[in-house]
Parts: sequence; C-alpha cells; structure tokens
Amino acid sequence: MSVAVDSHGNVFVLDKDDNRVQKFNAEGVFMKEWGGSGSNDGTFDRPHGIAVDKEGNVYVADTYNHRIQKFDPSGTLIYKWGIKGAHVSQFDMPTGITVDIHGNVYVGDSGNYRIQKFDNNSRFVLKWGKEGSEPGEFKGDLWLAVDTKGYVFVSDEMNQRIQKFDGSGTFITAWGGRTFTYGKGKFAMPTGVAVDSRGDVYVADFGNNRIQKFTNNGEYLSHWNIPGTLLRKYGWPYGVAVSTDGIVYVADLENERVLKFDQKGPDFPGEWKKITKGK
Repeated sequence: MSVAVDSHGNVFVLDKDDNRVQKFNAEGVFMKEWGGSGSNDGTFDRPHGIAVDKEGNVYVADTYNHRIQKFDPSGTLIYKWGIKGAHVSQFDMPTGITVDIHGNVYVGDSGNYRIQKFDNNSRFVLKWGKEGSEPGEFKGDLWLAVDTKGYVFVSDEMNQRIQKFDGSGTFITAWGGRTFTYGKGKFAMPTGVAVDSRGDVYVADFGNNRIQKFTNNGEYLSHWNIPGTLLRKYGWPYGVAVSTDGIVYVADLENERVLKFDQKGPDFPGEWKKITKGK
C-alpha cells in the first residue's frame, strides 16, 4: 500500500494486491476507485508508487508492467509510458514516484538502480545512479519525495538510508546506515518518504514499525510507533504522505489500513482511524 494527498486534502490509496487506486476525502469517506488486474490501459500489475501533481493528476508506478500511468483526478487515463528495459524511458520494476511543483516526474527505477526524471509531457530529461552503496548508488526498492525547492529524497531501502539530491541528480547528503538496525536516525528497510511544507522529511521505517521525522538535511527530530490491532501486535508502515496542512497519512501494510495523525507534540500523538475499504 502507498498513499498520496492532493492540494484539497483528498487521499489516494494505492492497493498493490488488489491492483486499484481508491480515493477518499480528508475525513476518510470513500469517493471512488479505478484499476483492475492486467496490462491493458488503466489496469495494473502490483503497482507500488503513487503521486499527485498540483493539478490533481495521479501518477502510478505500475511496477510489474514496467510503466508509468497518468490519470486525471477522476481516474481517466491521460497517457502512459515505459516498457521493460534499461534504456532511457524504459523501466525495470519502477517503485517510487514523485512530482515537483513544475510538473517534472521522478521515478525510482529500482531494477535498474537509478532515478529517471521526465518533464510534464513524459519526455526524458536525465537519469542518475547505479548499483552499489556509495553516494549516488542504490540497492533495493527506491521510494521518492521532492520538496518545494526541488530537492529529491530517495529512500534507498537495502542500503538502509535516505539520500538527498538536487533536481539534476547531484548528491547533497545522506543519513541512516548500511546495516539493518534500530536507533534514532537509523533504519530497518525504509520504504515511503514524504516532505511537508516546511521541508521536514518523514520516513516509513518499515522494519522498525515506526515513522521518523528529520530536518531537510537529515537531523533527527522525532519518531512515533505505529500501533497494532487486537489481531496483530504491530503496524507495518509502508507508505507516508503529508497534506498541505500538516496531517500525516500512513499506509499500514500489515493491518490493511491508513492511519491519520495530527501533529500535537514532539512525538506526534494523534487520532487515527481505518479509512480504507478492503485491502
């Protein structure tokens, strides 16, 4: 499960197991859904990443179909691009996706260990990355976020770190570590990443069952654990998104729900509720 929020506070939940996008309002009221299993236009095969641009258009990283699909806010397909491969504008298991304020689209092309950047008409702009653990190198699934200044944050899953780049792919900094571990600022398979309007960075620290919050340059600020249920002891945060008014939405993969948090203190206690229908 992944999650994105538009400028009106509508929440889009990408359900990779049921191959669909669900749309809810800010209070969790179901509005509509689209998708289905397959490789035809508008259908998906285990999609992983979702993003929304400033016009409300929805981008889906259709992972096992090795393509990106763009929809209008009502779920009508606008266009698609990509086939399996390693050339530019081709993908191998794309996972994360994000869109900057200018409409540029960044895709975590995980199987090719790189980030690809496209303009708002899906034209290729540039790429960066290769397999490895040095700065600017990647390993595992790649999840993305971009701030209002155009800095790109990559959740580098199997390197257990976040990497920050400028919009041209120049490495800025990184934080976390190369080992699966617990501790402030450390990660155990980080997945989703999001940036709020102030530039603070939120990371779904999947293996540690928590969300961590950092400054724009990686200074640890706080964290909070994802609660479990009567049937399961822990929550497993997979995706994270932040609305323009600072509400944090977390996709809990293990419990098949989305949690909604208010920011009410240093550890971010707040109300939460299940807002998904089904998986």
